[in-house]
Amino acid sequence: MLLAFLLLLVPLAVDSKLPPFFLGKINGQTVLNHHLNRQFVTNDASVFDDYPYLQVYNFTQKLDHFDRFNTRTWNQKYFYNPKYSRNNSIIFLMIGGEGPENGRWAAKPEVQYLQWASEFGADVFDLEHRFFGDSWPIPDMETSSLQYLTTQQALADLAFFIESMNQKYGFKNPRWVTFGGSYPGSLSAWFRQKYPQLTVGSVASSAPVNLKLDFYGK
Repeated sequence: MLLAFLLLLVPLAVDSKLPPFFLGKINGQTVLNHHLNRQFVTNDASVFDDYPYLQVYNFTQKLDHFDRFNTRTWNQKYFYNPKYSRNNSIIFLMIGGEGPENGRWAAKPEVQYLQWASEFGADVFDLEHRFFGDSWPIPDMETSSLQYLTTQQALADLAFFIESMNQKYGFKNPRWVTFGGSYPGSLSAWFRQKYPQLTVGSVASSAPVNLKLDFYGK
C-alpha cells in the first residue's frame, strides 16, 4: 500500500523539479499555441474586443529576397496599432519569433515598449515570422520548402516590410525602432547592423547574438 502511494507521488515530484519550459513543452506537458511563455492566448478573437483600435492585415511578402528570378509571393500577417501615433514619424516594430502572433504584443498597454510608444507618440506594428502562425510561404514543411526558413530571409522580410509600410502609411521622415526578445531579439540586433539605413535603433532583450551550430547552452 505504501509503495503504491509513493509511486503516485513520483510524477508530481518530477514535474515540480522541471524547468518552466522543458523539451519544448511546459513542465513536460503538451500545450498547444504556447510561445515562449508570453502568457497570451493565441488566436483569441477577444483581442479585438479588448483593443478595438487594433488592426490586422495581410502583407504581400516576397518568397525569396535573393533570387531576382523568383517572383513568388505569400501573405504575411501583421498587426497595426495607431492609438499612440502623434507625429507620423516614430514607428515601433515588434518582431515575431518562432510562434504565432495574436496582436496583444501590439496592443496590451501594460507592455513596457507600448508605454514608450505612448510617451513618444509612436505607431506600432507587430510582424509575424515566416512559417509560423498564419504566415506560411509554402503550406508544408518539406526540406525543399524549409530552404526559405532562414534568418537571412527573415531579416529581408523586415526590410521589405518597413519600406512598404513607409509607402502605404505615408510616414514622413520615418524613424523605426525594432524590438524583440530571445530569437526575435537577435533579429532586432542583426537587423540594425545589416540594414542601418532603415532604423534609428533596436532593443534586443535576452538576445543570443553569437550564432552557434550546436546551441546546447541555457
